[in-house]
Amino acid sequence: MEKYTKLLLCSALFVTAPSLHANTTYTVTSTDDNGGVNPALHAATGTLRQAIVDSNADGGAQNIVQFDLGGSGPFTITVTPGKPLPSITSNLSIDGFSQPGAAANTNTPNMGGSNAQLMIDIDGGNAVDNAFVVGGSGETGRASCRERV
Repeated sequence: MEKYTKLLLCSALFVTAPSLHANTTYTVTSTDDNGGVNPALHAATGTLRQAIVDSNADGGAQNIVQFDLGGSGPFTITVTPGKPLPSITSNLSIDGFSQPGAAANTNTPNMGGSNAQLMIDIDGGNAVDNAFVVGGSGETGRASCRERV
């Protein structure tokens, strides 16, 4: 069975000691996955993998990953089989609604259904159990994503 994540708004937050680093925004401009190899720090590949690598290294009180993929979507980021994305070890919010054309659900529960416009899919195929892994030395950690199996 193929597993994948529709990225609405994913965030990983940790309560850690105060950081001396400024908050940084990383922009994903490519659906590539660097061949499943973590790129060199600040290699400017524009991939989600690069954004996670850079955020983990840079620290920051609250980093953000935004999306600006050119063209019309929805877009699929296919994680290389057997090569999961790096564990998120920094304070990082991954905002799938930042992609142009995406929109959050505005229907109330009694209206039924969703009118959200989802523009980013994370596809792990059969080879990746989790699109995002949250780890680190923080006292608490939390990740929230919508996953469809």
